[in-house]
Amino acid sequence: MPVVSDDDALRVFSELLLIQRTTALLQWIGEAKPVTGTGALRTKDIEAAAACVGLKVRGGPKRAEVAQAGNGGSERPVPTVRSMYEVPLLAQVWEALARTELIKIGPTKAEPSPASAVFQAGGTPDRLEELVFFVEQFLSASVLGYDPEQPWEVLVAATVASILLAAASEDPPRRDTVLDPRTGASPEERATVESLKAAAMSQLEALAEQGILAIDTHFRVPPALVRCIAKTYEDATVLEDLGLLDIPDLDLDSKDA
Repeated sequence: MPVVSDDDALRVFSELLLIQRTTALLQWIGEAKPVTGTGALRTKDIEAAAACVGLKVRGGPKRAEVAQAGNGGSERPVPTVRSMYEVPLLAQVWEALARTELIKIGPTKAEPSPASAVFQAGGTPDRLEELVFFVEQFLSASVLGYDPEQPWEVLVAATVASILLAAASEDPPRRDTVLDPRTGASPEERATVESLKAAAMSQLEALAEQGILAIDTHFRVPPALVRCIAKTYEDATVLEDLGLLDIPDLDLDSKDA
């Protein structure tokens, strides 16, 4: 585990886009916001909540597309969703807020807990503890939120786990060789690998957007965040469910791996 001082770690965590967006969502919640019987935000509140986490969507009774001005004067569609759960990032942040008890979700409303004030502006040790816990729970909600009954989802989750664990090591994997097909692979095998690679990269790029992962020539986890990756996958049951527990040597840089 890299040695990072609390002051340096607090700076890294507080500068994460994920933390800044979550802070904006907590500020939007204010004293409380109404929720449905499932604990989700109301349809009419989805647009404002999604904007807090950097997304443009509209809540509505049916799927539709509303044009919005884009770059160069062109128009791009704004998706309309029936439920907050159709907006993955918003749903994942909401779940992490609930898991960490930064918000209390009751039968009719969600309201911030006293810990949310520490999350936003506490002293170094207490605030750092809240930020680390939140990132851990966000990772759990986002990278482990797969359906165990769906083999393809399990395979994608295992691939993401393999890359994150390697990215958190002292020998991070190179981007240009991760998930390369075997030499001599058939067209069908290559197509499968490309599909898997695209699905895994989509999740990894989403994490990179939040600041949890850096993707350049290699995949790298910032030293201060290695603890969060370790916590996410520390349970042997998690690795076993992903089919990774008994792999003696996961060589992500090898084309023959």
